[in-house]
Amino acid sequence: MTLVEAILQLYATGKDAHVLVCAASDSAADHILEKLVNNEGVGVKENEIFRLNATNRSYEDVQANHIRFCFFEEFIFKCPPLKALMHYRVVISTYMSSSLLYIEGICCSHFSHIFLDEAGQASEPEAMVPISNLC
Repeated sequence: MTLVEAILQLYATGKDAHVLVCAASDSAADHILEKLVNNEGVGVKENEIFRLNATNRSYEDVQANHIRFCFFEEFIFKCPPLKALMHYRVVISTYMSSSLLYIEGICCSHFSHIFLDEAGQASEPEAMVPISNLC
């Protein structure tokens, strides 16, 4: 809840804030997405939040009400083009899938904030993926 509240406060008060949120698992990342989009106070606009999934994640594994926040072609998840990525103010990913942002060309200075959910429970190499590539 603290993580979600911090993200919502940044979203509401920092109009130039671009936030990357990383979690250890798809279910944890999906849970954060759910809490952000269903918040009754600060409403995160649908076109400003993106859920990045690994290409090997099954399309059927994603809840129907979360698909609208994802990018895919022929039921295979992909990273959208760089121009599209630049417009999202909140990007949610797993630690490992955050490397797709770097591969797509997101530079180190793009994200104003990077949140690592349950970083104390993650392995150090796993937690370093978003930090070393995007911080």
